[in-house]
Amino acid sequence: MTTLSPEQIEDIRDTIGDNGGVEILTDAKLQAFYDAAVSDMTLTYVYALRRLWGLQRQVADRTTVHGDNERLSQIADRTKELLDYYEGQAGIYGGGSMLFAGVIDLDLDTDIDDTSIF
Repeated sequence: MTTLSPEQIEDIRDTIGDNGGVEILTDAKLQAFYDAAVSDMTLTYVYALRRLWGLQRQVADRTTVHGDNERLSQIADRTKELLDYYEGQAGIYGGGSMLFAGVIDLDLDTDIDDTSIF
């Protein structure tokens, strides 16, 4: 597998919001997500966001370490929005941007009296 460059690691952290001074996910963990995603950066974001969101939900009612009034539950909600977006981009069911195919009803199974059209 390809090793992530420091620039790629920084890009992942910026994208998932793990850049607030105290990094939650280690560089090794980000590399493991990248390897599991077979070098697909969008899928790497999904794996990292899932882990980040799960960790944030565990402590959702505590205040942040940054000293502001924002609760971790609010941060976790924003992380979940990012997760939904990137799941959609990766084509994972349940993602916010995923396109779904529907059924078009053409009434082909309806019996029609052929003499009514003449």
